[in-house]
Amino acid sequence: MKPILNFLVIIFSFFALSATTKNGCNHKVYTIVLQNKADVADAHLNYFEGRSENNNANTGSANELPVYTWTVNGTPVTGRALLKFSLSSIPAGSKIISAKLSLYGYPVKFKSFAIPQGNAGDDVVILRRVVDDWDENKVTWNNQPKISAEDEIALPVSTSTWNFDIIDADVTQLIEKMRATNNYGFSIRLRTEETYRSIGFLSSEYPDVTKRPKLVITYKN
Repeated sequence: MKPILNFLVIIFSFFALSATTKNGCNHKVYTIVLQNKADVADAHLNYFEGRSENNNANTGSANELPVYTWTVNGTPVTGRALLKFSLSSIPAGSKIISAKLSLYGYPVKFKSFAIPQGNAGDDVVILRRVVDDWDENKVTWNNQPKISAEDEIALPVSTSTWNFDIIDADVTQLIEKMRATNNYGFSIRLRTEETYRSIGFLSSEYPDVTKRPKLVITYKN
C-alpha cells in the first residue's frame, strides 16, 4: 500500500503545483476589502434650479448619497454622487481577477430628502468612470468632474424603498480601466433623469461601518 500512497502524493503535488505555476512563475491570489473611511472618498452633488447656493454646496461629509430627480414646491432638483476607492494597496503589475461593489440603502429615509422610490418609472442607477480629479471636501454640482460613458454599468437595484442592498455588482472592467489610466472613481446617477425617481445610498461617513460602500478586489501577483 505504501508505494501506491506515495504515487498519489506525487500526483496531488503535481496538480497543486500546476494550479499556481505559469511559465515557471508562482502566482498567488489575494483578496482585499476596501470599506474603511481611509480607503473611500464620496460626495453627493445637488442641483436646485435657480439656487446657486445649493449648486455650489459641498456635501462630502454627509452620511448619505441620495440620487434623484424630483421637485421641491414645483422647482426641479437633481441628485448625483461620486465614489472613489483607493487602489494603492494593489501592487503594480498585478492582474485583477474580479472587483465587486456593494452599496447599501438608508434604513428608513434620507435625512435630507425623505422621498419614495421610482414613482414615475424605473430608478435604475448607472455607474460611469470619472475622468477628472476631484476632492470630496470641495466638489459641488457646479464643479463636478467629467465622466466617461464607456463600459458603464447598470446596477441591479432592489425594488425596496429603504434598507436595500446591492451585492456583488461586477465592476471589474471599470477598476481595470482606472488602474490603466487614472483612478478618479465612479459617477453614480439615475439612468433616466426625469421626475419622479429616487434612490438613496449610505456613504463612507455612515456610523455603521458594515453598511458603508464596499469594494472587494481579488487579484493575482
